[in-house]
Amino acid sequence: MAKQTIVQVFDDITGEPDAAEVQFGHQGTEYVIDLSQPNRAALEKALAPFVAAARPIRPPRASATSATAREAEQQAFRRLVRQWWTRNEDKAGRPANRRGRIPADVVDAYKQHQLGLVPAARPAVPPARPATAAQPAAPVARPVVPAPRSAPAASPVPAARFSTGGS
Repeated sequence: MAKQTIVQVFDDITGEPDAAEVQFGHQGTEYVIDLSQPNRAALEKALAPFVAAARPIRPPRASATSATAREAEQQAFRRLVRQWWTRNEDKAGRPANRRGRIPADVVDAYKQHQLGLVPAARPAVPPARPATAAQPAAPVARPVVPAPRSAPAASPVPAARFSTGGS
């Protein structure tokens, strides 16, 4: 069984069908009304001299308030991390400082503590790979010896002379 729903919009003043939504503002309040074409034309005609003499304004920027809220949220988070760090220097792995940037590993340790995770021990040096038949053993570090220098080739363009300002 198929259903079809028909939405019919009626004029809010006269009750006529086939109306459309019209938005307008007055004294800082936004309004919406459903008007038929004749009533919409009457509203636009009545407002025309006022709109012609008025100056448009820009709405307040939402990003400024959201940036302020975001900064406040970040500041509160940093305060919580620093308080935890002061109480848990052993878990953070370094002594706490009262000012300055909070290291990323301290923030990670704080997040793991909040989630109830135990941080995995990090080896100081990565383990060496065992050699297999297909792979040779890791090469041994040897000092790099520079190759003997040869005389520079003559350049077809003469070298520029620069002064450093000294005598």
